[in-house]
Amino acid sequence: MGATFHHRDFDLRTLRRLKAEQRTVVSCVVPTLNEAATIGKVLAALRRNPLVDELVVVDSGSTDGTRELA
Repeated sequence: MGATFHHRDFDLRTLRRLKAEQRTVVSCVVPTLNEAATIGKVLAALRRNPLVDELVVVDSGSTDGTRELA
């Protein structure tokens, strides 16, 4: 059964334990709106994080090319 947590609901120690014991999958949802200047660095940092298994970018109608960069 899946569960949803907000980043304020747990610490990294708990997340590591959940991933090890329950094979928990960690998905990061990244809401965006005109973030072309920063989206590359944000996604690169998340991709380097070994705890993150999936990235979901939700664009809210950017007009600066954010969607294409993500």
